[in-house]
Amino acid sequence: MVTFCFKKKQYLSLPYGSNQINIKMKNTIIALLILIPIFQTRAQLVSTDPQFPTPGQPVTIYFNAAEGSQGLKGYTGDVYAHTGVITSASTSGSDWKHVKNNWGVNTAETKLIRIDGDLYSLQIAPSINSYYGVGTSETVLQMAFVFRSSDGSKTGKTDIGGDIFIDVYDLALS
Repeated sequence: MVTFCFKKKQYLSLPYGSNQINIKMKNTIIALLILIPIFQTRAQLVSTDPQFPTPGQPVTIYFNAAEGSQGLKGYTGDVYAHTGVITSASTSGSDWKHVKNNWGVNTAETKLIRIDGDLYSLQIAPSINSYYGVGTSETVLQMAFVFRSSDGSKTGKTDIGGDIFIDVYDLALS
């Protein structure tokens, strides 16, 4: 018999040939399996809805200013996205195409909505291709972002100060 002791009265006892697990430990494992994905989701710099965006559909981008470079953490002013796409016509992974506007230009379609504290959303609609003005001769591979304050003095980037990229999936996968 193999016994693992975690806390007083919380143990996992696995006799050879048996699948007996103490009920308290089983409940603890179930609770952890449920909570871990929730905490991982909250700790992401960006996430999307749907989880696997495709070029022909709308997508909502969620930006957590408390993650990554944290340059916009606690910022109370308006936040905008400097955004474009990496396409089949890009010459490298950093060759943005179809950039929505120049740095520092504030438009309603690139303004994020504050959901709560440091959590924001941006609606890309009616579709990724339409929002960025991508034609049928190109394929969108990634959306690219740098989130910024209205005057551009504060930015939200990755934890190493890089641009943020979100993969766009092939329609055949949806």
